Amino acid sequence: MSTPSLSPICQQLLTTDPNTAVDSIVVDGATVTVTNFVTVDEKQGLAFFLTATGVTVVDCSELSAVNFT
Repeated sequence: MSTPSLSPICQQLLTTDPNTAVDSIVVDGATVTVTNFVTVDEKQGLAFFLTATGVTVVDCSELSAVNFT
């Protein structure tokens, strides 16, 4: 079941297993290097990704691409 308030990319991430390897994401036109997908908070519209130094939190409305490994 899709969540209409989430972008199509975040709706797709809802079906992605936590800890899935990811090379990078594009946020508001900028490429961000990440290592893994963590989860999506449906209520707040946020996606979480691991980086080499911690966790990056992204507003789903600003996420335009996810490059899987």
